[in-house]
Amino acid sequence: MEFKGKNILVVRLSALGDVIRTTPTILGLKKAYPDSRITWLVEDSSAGLFPALEDIPLIILSRKKLKSRNPLVVLAEISRIVKLIRAQHFDLCLDFHGILKSALIPYVARIPIRIGFLPKGSKEHAHFFYTHRVPLENHQISRYLRNLKLLEPYDPSIQLESVSLSLSDETHQWIADMMKENPLLLIPGTSMFGRNKQWPAESWAMLYKNLIERFPVKFVFGPADDHYRESLSRLLNGDPPALPPLSIPELGQALTHSRLVVVCDTGPMHLGSILRVPLLALMGPSDPVLAQPLLDKNAHPRSSIFVPDVPCAPCRNRSCKELICQTFTKPKDVFDRIVLACGDTG
Repeated sequence: MEFKGKNILVVRLSALGDVIRTTPTILGLKKAYPDSRITWLVEDSSAGLFPALEDIPLIILSRKKLKSRNPLVVLAEISRIVKLIRAQHFDLCLDFHGILKSALIPYVARIPIRIGFLPKGSKEHAHFFYTHRVPLENHQISRYLRNLKLLEPYDPSIQLESVSLSLSDETHQWIADMMKENPLLLIPGTSMFGRNKQWPAESWAMLYKNLIERFPVKFVFGPADDHYRESLSRLLNGDPPALPPLSIPELGQALTHSRLVVVCDTGPMHLGSILRVPLLALMGPSDPVLAQPLLDKNAHPRSSIFVPDVPCAPCRNRSCKELICQTFTKPKDVFDRIVLACGDTG
């Protein structure tokens, strides 16, 4: 089985960070096989990066409809997607997601070759719907390397490819003007499902107070970060300096102008990672191997991760009430790492 000249459906439905982490592998596949056509099946809530990536057609699922309590709505959405897939006559499917719905849709759409991981790399019995099952001998590897493992039996020469964003000249100039001081960017928010990854607002406020004596600093807030903004406003006795609301591609471009991005384990961390910007990733309860940013030979030399020195980390426990790992991530220690990376004045 080979990829040359094939019409390929890539499946990684969500979440944003995982879609971002899959992108370097897909760009590597495109580079190795420029005569193949690659289309991506993704949920609308995680498709924000794609407008800035050239030549990757999308088939977009409605996440809201898939999660509807009305089974008729769910079936109608799946039926719509299956018809779109069948109409494009794909030769093979690469399922990087490895859950029931990501495996079932290509199966129902009758894609003849369906490649996914055996149970060690997939869930919900997804492997029953694959025609080709790839073993994942070592589960304890970076998600970036894991994505490459799905292609390795068929072409071990494929490599992770760097990502560049395609934006208008006007957008480039607007962001360059906004980021002309090359500020440090502090990104405190996480997804709704990653609240355990959040560093306390008090710690962000203390870090900010120490940093502004040496560096220009701006915060980045997402649509679900109002609570953080309000807490920081109270702790700082005024609104913290922040970038305006940005799309995912606009945020990515802004990150490239920052002298260092300080961020938790979340989508923007991986966005900065694949764009090779300097970042300090606060890992908290996240596994520093599985969840680490892309720290390969092409990573920015000032990028690093901060792993709390506590016996219970990493736990990846979303229901943890103690969050000792966050308590032991001290603002002074993070500040020292920033100064080490940037120097006294960046």
